[in-house]
Amino acid sequence: MATVLHARELPSGPGGATQFIDMRATFQILDPQVRDRLVGRECAYRYNNGGVFPPRVAAEGEGEALVDVRHPIVRVHPIAGTISIFIDLDRATHIVDVPVEEGRAQLQAIQDLAEKHAPRYAHAWRPHDVLMWDNASVQHKASGDFPVGEPRRFWRFMIAGPKPEAARE
Repeated sequence: MATVLHARELPSGPGGATQFIDMRATFQILDPQVRDRLVGRECAYRYNNGGVFPPRVAAEGEGEALVDVRHPIVRVHPIAGTISIFIDLDRATHIVDVPVEEGRAQLQAIQDLAEKHAPRYAHAWRPHDVLMWDNASVQHKASGDFPVGEPRRFWRFMIAGPKPEAARE
């Protein structure tokens, strides 16, 4: 339901911010026909998705043993009851029951729309900052704009919540 990050060690120079995008707003600014096509659909996820959304790099490592999962693309917030989009192109592979390339193009178009038009916040970390966010309605991603090899270490706490519920037509 939520994530808490505590900055323990940060890069020496600028960079390393975490970006947050309001995915409730993304749902609202989608074309109504696109919204209708997404309701009830699921996205398939794999830890190492093979880099199907360049320039995003596929993850590698112990997580490759994780089981592939599916999540509803359009979800209902378990407390507020608001509707939002849930996608993560770092792990997504395709939209279930949609031709693979067509589904990937739809996911990329949604991400592009979110990045260009939805409200966003970039947190510039300072030592020992603690930040908490709502995973049910906010997308987050490290900017990755710090020097390779520089440390960027956090304590991460995950707060469990109810299973995400798909929005219904």
